[in-house]
Amino acid sequence: MTIGLFILFLLPSGTPETIDTIVAQTLYQPLMEENIIIEKLDDFDSDPKNPTDDWYGVDKFWHFSVAFALTGSSYHLIHNRLNSPDPEALIMSLSTVFIFSVLKEFWDLARYNLFSYKDLFYDTLGMGAGYLVFIHDWDS
Repeated sequence: MTIGLFILFLLPSGTPETIDTIVAQTLYQPLMEENIIIEKLDDFDSDPKNPTDDWYGVDKFWHFSVAFALTGSSYHLIHNRLNSPDPEALIMSLSTVFIFSVLKEFWDLARYNLFSYKDLFYDTLGMGAGYLVFIHDWDS
C-alpha cells in the first residue's frame, strides 16, 4: 500500500481517470512526450460498445500470464497441499483454469457483447506453458 501511495505521489498534477492513465503517467512518460501511442491494457478501454479483438496486445499477454500462473499454482495446491495423486491433480488443475477462462469470456460476452476465441487461445497457450514449466517431469 505504501508503494501505491508513493506512486500516486509521483504522478503529475491531475487525477488519473483509469489504470491505463496511471501506468502511462508513471512508466511511459518519456514515450508520451514523444507522442508515441501507448496501447491500452484491455481491449475494451477504447470503446466499450465496439471492442477490438486483435491477435496481439497487452490483453493477450495478461491472458497468457494468468493462465500460466494459475496452472502452476493450482497444481501445487491440489497435488502438494491437498495430497491428490498426480493424474487427478493434473486434470483438476487444467480443467479448473480452463473453466475460469471460459467463464471470463462469458463475463465479457455479458458486459461487452464479445466472446473472444483469441483470448481462449492465449489462455490455452498459457496452460500449456504452465504445464511444461511447473508440472511436466523432465527427468523421465
